Amino acid sequence: MNAEKKNKRVVFTMGGKGGVGKTGLMVALAEWFEANEIPFTLLDLDTENKARGSLKHFFNGSVAKVNIHTPAGLDAFVDHLESGAPIILADMRAGSRQVASDRAIKDPVILRQLGE
Repeated sequence: MNAEKKNKRVVFTMGGKGGVGKTGLMVALAEWFEANEIPFTLLDLDTENKARGSLKHFFNGSVAKVNIHTPAGLDAFVDHLESGAPIILADMRAGSRQVASDRAIKDPVILRQLGE
């Protein structure tokens, strides 16, 4: 039996500064996926945003906060890649673009999980 491999899709919001609508875009995407009954996992990677603008605020605390700037947080992110919904929506803090691309490009576990 030939099992078809399914790739995980990850959508990151990245930007150089705060206040440009990264979290708002994630909220809109999450609402769209939910309305269209498309399974997804929503992650809040913006560990510095503890105020009312975080995804946890918009979704009543039901969103996992993951600090990908630490080894344990990066492990938790990989765990989300290995399980759950086929789509991950990940809201990052301002200025995180380089951190995300550097880690993803260099980490063979992440590349393998994404099907690259």
